[in-house]
Amino acid sequence: RVRVVNNGIPDPCPDFETSILPRRQARSAARVRLIAGEKLQPQEILEAGGDPQIIKVLFLAHCMKEKGLFDALEGVVLANTTLEKMNSSLRLHLTIAGTFVSQREQSDFTQRVAQLASETPPQTIVNSLGFVSGEEKRRAFGESDFFCFPTFYHAESFGLVVVEAMAYGLPVVTTRWRSIPELFPENYPGLVDTQSPTQIADALVRLATGTHDWPAQLRHIFQKQFTIEQHLAALAAALRSVEAPV
Repeated sequence: RVRVVNNGIPDPCPDFETSILPRRQARSAARVRLIAGEKLQPQEILEAGGDPQIIKVLFLAHCMKEKGLFDALEGVVLANTTLEKMNSSLRLHLTIAGTFVSQREQSDFTQRVAQLASETPPQTIVNSLGFVSGEEKRRAFGESDFFCFPTFYHAESFGLVVVEAMAYGLPVVTTRWRSIPELFPENYPGLVDTQSPTQIADALVRLATGTHDWPAQLRHIFQKQFTIEQHLAALAAALRSVEAPV
């Protein structure tokens, strides 16, 4: 017999409703007003973290091409170009959390970031945190607006980091790779093909300028399907089914 049991993790953000969701909603509401060309009041800016015009995109994984780091960077660059053409005040910044596996790739990435910073106008859009854990990791998830994980890693499977992002109510841009699409609802707008920075850019802009309440919905999906409690209950049910008549 074959049973599919979702993996699960302990809830990394049990205070989501009080500590994370209000900020996400305030930043989303501020972006909607900025897109409409409206001026924000000081209190609105404060509630939105002080910089609602900056869309903070998080990449958290091993820093390597196969995990999508370079595609994430180019996607952010292209998304900013699109927003500029739209005369939008919104701009994306990429935060990288993780360590490089290859010195060659680290050098290539550093050179590309330096090239972007030397352009006119300069695109200083990358912030590197290095390896994070504990409170630093929680802060990285909590303070970001989107999660970008365009992996095509040969051994990718479930994508636990994607589930972590969902637990924090982060809209996710990720690839149609291995079992990752099964984590999301049908027609989810953040799914892209592998090695497709243009599609990444389109998805980021689409999520940034949309009004759908993805933070609450993705958090709900996590709670219903991917907690450790749900995993253990499904695993127990699968084992008990062995005793049931065929």
